[in-house]
Amino acid sequence: MRRKSEFHVTLIVQSDSVSPDEVTSILQLEPTKVWKPGDPVAAESNRVVKTNIWRLTSTADPMQYISEPLIDALLAVIQPKRARFSLLPKDRFIELQCAVYFMDNLPGIALRPDHVAFLAELGASFDVDLYRLPVRETARVIGHLGEPIVKHYRGLPPELAGGQDGREQMEAPAVVAIEEKPDGVFLFRFTADGKVVGDTWHKTVEEAEQQARFEFPDLLSEWKPVPLLVEDLIAFGLQD
Repeated sequence: MRRKSEFHVTLIVQSDSVSPDEVTSILQLEPTKVWKPGDPVAAESNRVVKTNIWRLTSTADPMQYISEPLIDALLAVIQPKRARFSLLPKDRFIELQCAVYFMDNLPGIALRPDHVAFLAELGASFDVDLYRLPVRETARVIGHLGEPIVKHYRGLPPELAGGQDGREQMEAPAVVAIEEKPDGVFLFRFTADGKVVGDTWHKTVEEAEQQARFEFPDLLSEWKPVPLLVEDLIAFGLQD
């Protein structure tokens, strides 16, 4: 399965001579975020910004196979104001930035001739940053097996508990999640209220997916890549 990548496409305007508010006034465009000299680069960062930065981010769905939909969406917002960019001060620095977070296959990143011509008209440069992310994906368990093919228990097995079997069989999961970590790939099983009801280690993502299909034949929804900023795997996995 080819996984989508997560694209973040933004246009930035930097200048020492005009503030972000002045850039907004000149361009008549509302930015997504601004920084002024002395502002922290990011939350909880000790690094500070040294110049004025005005940023406008594409609002298209970031989960894509290629960059074009996000670039098109952003340039569609900018194009009606294209003539106003010439009113910016001469010390302006304009750049179209494309940050790509990919899991396995390298994504498609390209500029069409019309993109290149438009950026040239603005005097803008183009920057691409690639970040390889560990795989995180979820699937819903739709329906229930009469008898679990694989049973997961809480407690020690009899051979480690003096021959006594005091284990408790775990509930059936509503969501399964795969997470790639430095020490391997883990397949987690969660109830709808967030309880872990089984986890197994695997060598590869494909092996973990195969295990999930074995345990829940014909009961899994399609695997969904988890976007970078999503923290609640269970809530994300329960979405249709």
